[in-house]
Amino acid sequence: MIMNRRPPHSEYATGRSPTIAQEPQHPTAEQWFHRAVELQADNQADVAIECYRAALRLSPTMWEAHYNIGIVFFSLRHWQQSIFEFEKALDLNPGFAHAALNLATAFQESGQFDKAIHMYRVTLEKDSGLAQAHYLKGRCHLSMGSPVPAARSIRHAVALEPRNAQYWFHLAEAFLSFNDIASALAAYQKVITLRPGWDAAHYNYAVALRLAERLADAIDHAKQALRINPDYVKAYPLLFRLAQHTCNWRLSESVSKRLDGITRAELDLGKKTTEPPMTSLRRHSNARVNMEIARSWSRHYSLVAEQMPVDYAVMHRPAVSGRIRVGYLSSDFRDHAVAFQIKGLLEKHDRHLFEIFGYACNPDDGTAYRRRLADACDHFHDVHACPNPSIAKQIRDDGIDILVDMAGHSRGNRLGIAAMRPAPVQINYLGFLGTTGAEFIDYVIADFIVVPKDHAENYTEKIIYLPYCYQANDDQMPIARQNQSRAQWHLPDPAFIFCSFNQPYKICADLFGAWMNILKRVDHSVLWLVERSSLARVNLCRAAERAQVDPKRLLFTGFVPLHENLSRLQLADLALDTLIYNGGATTANALWAGVPVLSVLGNHWVSRMSASALNAVGLPELIAEDLQQYEDTAVALALNPGKLDAIRHRLRKNRKDAPLFNTTLFTRHVEKAYAQVWHRHTAGLPPASLQMTP
Repeated sequence: MIMNRRPPHSEYATGRSPTIAQEPQHPTAEQWFHRAVELQADNQADVAIECYRAALRLSPTMWEAHYNIGIVFFSLRHWQQSIFEFEKALDLNPGFAHAALNLATAFQESGQFDKAIHMYRVTLEKDSGLAQAHYLKGRCHLSMGSPVPAARSIRHAVALEPRNAQYWFHLAEAFLSFNDIASALAAYQKVITLRPGWDAAHYNYAVALRLAERLADAIDHAKQALRINPDYVKAYPLLFRLAQHTCNWRLSESVSKRLDGITRAELDLGKKTTEPPMTSLRRHSNARVNMEIARSWSRHYSLVAEQMPVDYAVMHRPAVSGRIRVGYLSSDFRDHAVAFQIKGLLEKHDRHLFEIFGYACNPDDGTAYRRRLADACDHFHDVHACPNPSIAKQIRDDGIDILVDMAGHSRGNRLGIAAMRPAPVQINYLGFLGTTGAEFIDYVIADFIVVPKDHAENYTEKIIYLPYCYQANDDQMPIARQNQSRAQWHLPDPAFIFCSFNQPYKICADLFGAWMNILKRVDHSVLWLVERSSLARVNLCRAAERAQVDPKRLLFTGFVPLHENLSRLQLADLALDTLIYNGGATTANALWAGVPVLSVLGNHWVSRMSASALNAVGLPELIAEDLQQYEDTAVALALNPGKLDAIRHRLRKNRKDAPLFNTTLFTRHVEKAYAQVWHRHTAGLPPASLQMTP
């Protein structure tokens, strides 16, 4: 929480005595005090403190002086000194609620959240009608990652001051944090009614609308934030993502140009970029810029960690006998692609050599995936409601040797935990497919296709090169056994079915143009797509019309559980991969279902993922060098059924034997890497890039 360098109650304590100027000979304590107040009002902090100290020498019980000194130190961000002075004021005047309130906020600013919560309670015992205390207590709970009690506290503040837009604003934030989208939307509507010209309110409302899949409304409010304040740059990355999700390429292109200038200027100034690292990966394939943006965000996490009052770092833990303790930290222990991929690895770890810990930073979604992931770990901790320092302490106390962060800069990440260095060796894996740009992350698990040696300079981590593919896959993924028919999914028969089940944000204009060319060159063919928003569907159909392709040749389907999706995928003839951001789990799913995938080899990790998977499943001929070769190959396979059948037959055979789906082999390679990086650490050697031999 940023208090604009003022405590919540920053009105100085004052008295009624004359000033030093009126009686200069022998100033009384009251005169010293009032001279200090004048100096404090004139921003002469050091001299003001000297005068307050002079007053206290003459009148040691003058609680007002301690209180005002606390305000000065708070404004200077000297938290511990302000805490000392507010405590002295409270000792001398126990009933003064504002001293307790400021003390609570100083604890909060210094990262001492438990003490802050206690003092907010003390404040409210003194004055239960102090709306600001309820509000700040709620914000403290938000900082601790506890949104339910946060909402409860801020609701009290709203009840006391129902026309305070700021209270409603953060109540909505609390609702969003525990995924109560409907309540968040209602709260943001209240904020906008009270303060229609508040740019941040329109921006946050757009974020909530996006989560509610009301993308057209989200775009309107993101634009409104910029109409109110053209310099509200936070809105540009959001607007870009919304344009991508709705396949509004004209909007995404114009916003992208604006973002280029904003990001470049921020990087040149050494600032944390407005553009998030994940947006950068989706926007362009310049790996150097991707790294610079990620580094700017990771520097911020490091600065926050440095301000924590407790050092959780365990940099030099001595070597111990027994199993290596590996902790997996993730926000995706749920029905999610990362969970589908990682389950087999967790289950197949050699328990004689490794002890596995799971730290779930997301709430239990009640699915079978969550239960299976928990069961696959020796120890599983639900830490989603815990603040970062508490989780870091848990990891340290568990004696974790290797911490694997599986979120990086992705949504819901807790990279701030790794920034506190709770484990001696820390690894970036799977959840964020690029460099974290973090000094506190030692390694990233990759392969030579996604990160060729000449790309390694764009990674701050040392690279662990696995021999086949970086991607974990579960060789026990079930495929629904029900008989699927094309009619069941409204697919024409006979027809050649191209499919792409990647999300719409991955579809760019150039790629869609190639898809339309393919359809025009292959008679009686259709393109089967996943529908995430009606607006994306409308925009894609309009783009097909502009390309002189009948929009009826675009067939849309919804999401279904994974085992059903794998079953229906088998109805497709050929999967067409996306360009700037490939399918990761999406490509693996198609291959597991026996459907060949055609891809283009790109310039950064996420545009090379499918190439890695295809190489590891023995189908390198499906990796095109450019978009024209991609188009020509798709047409050639569609017009040559015998050649495509041979590829499908080889895929079915390779699925059983090729490295991509050999979970046990993959796990042994990962364990070999863990053993080597742990050996380097215990030998006192610095991290170094390593190549695992098959």
